[in-house]
Amino acid sequence: MEVKNRNPKNGLQKKILIACCSVLVAIVLSFAGYGGYKLATDFNKINPKDKEKTPSTATTTTVITTTESVPQFWWETNSFEELSTDPELNGQDDLHNGELLLVNSSWAYCGNSEDISIVYDFRDGAPYSVKDRDVKLRLSVIYKLNDMMTDFNKATNQRKVFIESAYRTKEHQQQLYEKGDPNLVAKPGFSEHETGYAFDLAVLDNDIRLDFTGEGDYAWIPQNAHKYGFILRYARDKVGLTGIASEPWHYRYVGVTHATYMYENNLCLEEYIELIKTYKYDKEHLYIKADGKTFEVYYVPADPRAMVTQAPIYEGVSYTYSGNNTDGYIFTVDRGEGFTPPDFSNKIEETVTVSR
Repeated sequence: MEVKNRNPKNGLQKKILIACCSVLVAIVLSFAGYGGYKLATDFNKINPKDKEKTPSTATTTTVITTTESVPQFWWETNSFEELSTDPELNGQDDLHNGELLLVNSSWAYCGNSEDISIVYDFRDGAPYSVKDRDVKLRLSVIYKLNDMMTDFNKATNQRKVFIESAYRTKEHQQQLYEKGDPNLVAKPGFSEHETGYAFDLAVLDNDIRLDFTGEGDYAWIPQNAHKYGFILRYARDKVGLTGIASEPWHYRYVGVTHATYMYENNLCLEEYIELIKTYKYDKEHLYIKADGKTFEVYYVPADPRAMVTQAPIYEGVSYTYSGNNTDGYIFTVDRGEGFTPPDFSNKIEETVTVSR
């Protein structure tokens, strides 16, 4: 029988290979075991008996101090009725009508042109002049203008002011826009003059037309216009907000209550509209003293899903409301003389103990 010679080196290589394989298998099994344990731990699948648990019966007591307002808002203590559901009185159309409409380069005027009258026909002898019979305003604004110019004349003995421009149709505004500088003339549909609440003043001295600057004797007007419901619409320090260069001759009617607050707090109409939104109907209200009385002001958002916005109002009180031309309505309640607004700083502190 032929016996084959064995190579000792081959036997050694086999032993080394087997040993290496054994080590590799051990390592793989170790990682697999750890991974399985980790996976089970992550998903809480380890048998609870295999865990050590330290029972705890400790309770944490935390003292929390809360502050609540004393119930004193009208909706907390009184019932309220809904404003008329007649769309003609309180629908989406009313969002674009009223004395507090915001009209600028971002918000076009979409309201009606009712009650627009010729200023000359209703001037009633007030000491000011009008450029021509094309100068028109809303009748309620004309009456307030008459009062202001009469008192201005009594205070200064001046009667050289004249109304140069007032209400414009959209077509008229289009003509001015095409002929003028687009940077100075508002686009059709975006001019306050289309509302019937705005007008421009000028001075007529010996048949010479001069710009109205609101200086000298004429400073009486910007200092007192709010008492008649007018605001200087485009002030020099508000250019960044209005987007319009200073126009000391341009006045806008917003009502005595709102004009007074804006004047006393140096607010332009853009600022005031945003401020009023913070006085929502179910939150704290704004109280304004004007013309010897107190007025309560609050905001009701328009309902974009309906033609009619239901608005909570007081029962048995005198109030007015105006759309803001953007997203809601501003209500003004006449509280009369001697009314004391709620003290919103009056708080009740309550201590609550919570056990955990």
